[in-house]
Amino acid sequence: HRSGVLCVNFSGDGQRLVSASSDKTARVWSAGSFGECLSVLRGHRKDVSWATFSPEDSEILTSSDDRSVIFWDAETFLRLQTVGQPQRINCVSYACDGHHIALAFRTKEAVIWRVERPLRTADFVPTVLRQRADAFAVAW
Repeated sequence: HRSGVLCVNFSGDGQRLVSASSDKTARVWSAGSFGECLSVLRGHRKDVSWATFSPEDSEILTSSDDRSVIFWDAETFLRLQTVGQPQRINCVSYACDGHHIALAFRTKEAVIWRVERPLRTADFVPTVLRQRADAFAVAW
């Protein structure tokens, strides 16, 4: 990365890592070859706040200060879907079932999406969880 790393997560099989950076990219790394960069994921216009693998390691999910979430194919590294949000996103997390995603916003909210396959924007059904302070992280 060319700027600060904000997040790093292992794939479920432990073979890869994905990192998010204030250089507006996420990078996929080989965990077993001393940091070989497998791909640079470009598509966000501002800091990438979080990056994570789906439970089955088939997708990568990134969130950004540009108020978007991007789904990536974890094998080809192609962008599958971009979903805009009304506020900046601190963190995203897949549920173990791969059909629910939690997002933490900087506006005292966390949202849970139900995600249908194949991905289509209309299939993101949110449940909003309000709290007293900003949501910095979410986890299942």
